[in-house]
Amino acid sequence: PEGDFYLVERSGVVYKTTFGGTVGLAAGVDDSDVTTIAAVNTWTAPANTLVLEGATPTLVFADNTFTYAGFSQSVPTPITASTSLKKTQSASMVYKLGISINGTVVRAHTGVSVIDTEESFVSTRWVAGLNPGDTIEMVIENISGDHDIILIDPQLSIG
Repeated sequence: PEGDFYLVERSGVVYKTTFGGTVGLAAGVDDSDVTTIAAVNTWTAPANTLVLEGATPTLVFADNTFTYAGFSQSVPTPITASTSLKKTQSASMVYKLGISINGTVVRAHTGVSVIDTEESFVSTRWVAGLNPGDTIEMVIENISGDHDIILIDPQLSIG
């Protein structure tokens, strides 16, 4: 074999692997999908379909969600969610973009005001030590009302 190998020790067992990092990128393919906000202060998965752009073997991607399939990490991995937001109705609303791990929002942007139908960019980042089976996804929340939102060029990246 060629290249670098990495040794990882977990509970007294040493594993040998050929990849040393966890990297993945999923991006939206349709900027016209409207994400329905059912209620104020309720986290919601984006309506956009995210498509896997690439990932290391430690990540599996399906249904807008990454699932970690590697060893328990001793070195945390950065996770970033970003998008531009555009309202479908007039009136200013404040939205949060979040990162959810195993159904729990672990990081959320403090909030961005989206004015009428103009676009506003928002991004949030979290660093987490991942464990086998962890699921990672992007979520959105309206903290000032129940107006729907369009996510433009959403991206979820790991690593």
